[in-house]
Amino acid sequence: KLTTGIDGDANGAILTNFKTGSYTLINNCDFNKDFTISCWVYIPKDTTLSTGNSSYLFGTTTADNCQGGFRVTLRQTTDGYGLNVASSSSNALLTYTDKIDTDTWHNVVLVREGNYFLLYVDSYLISTTIISDDANFINTALSFGAYVGEKWDYHNGVIAYDNIMIFAKSIDSNGIATIYKEKMWLGGR
Repeated sequence: KLTTGIDGDANGAILTNFKTGSYTLINNCDFNKDFTISCWVYIPKDTTLSTGNSSYLFGTTTADNCQGGFRVTLRQTTDGYGLNVASSSSNALLTYTDKIDTDTWHNVVLVREGNYFLLYVDSYLISTTIISDDANFINTALSFGAYVGEKWDYHNGVIAYDNIMIFAKSIDSNGIATIYKEKMWLGGR
């Protein structure tokens, strides 16, 4: 269910179902070209993440090795929560930042612009990562909350997603600032 309100009370937001499977699956996306994925994410305080102190926020992968895809995960450390980005072009965690506070909504945006991934949180560019020239993102399904096709128990947290948007182009920093400021999609309220 795609929603338009960002009121923070889960009115129309997508909530993880505590344990099993991916929750929103958007099919037939081409991630070998420029794209932008934007979503608002709410992580409640004391959210329990899966084994390894991380949980899948969104991506196209079917397993940890990111074969044929990419993923953005939420990581927990003693200092708080941060984001990791991994892709099949590097098969390694590419980004980590402690920028995510709990009990509030955050706008998380991943942009592919040519051979780069750009990761934004609340309109701030927090990381730029090189994608190898031969990267082939063959997976065309985008999932939120768990790996594509995941069936096993995942995490006990309730993470909310709202205003999920996918653009078949890279959006520049001004456009991302507009999404954050207006808490909306680019076409208007």
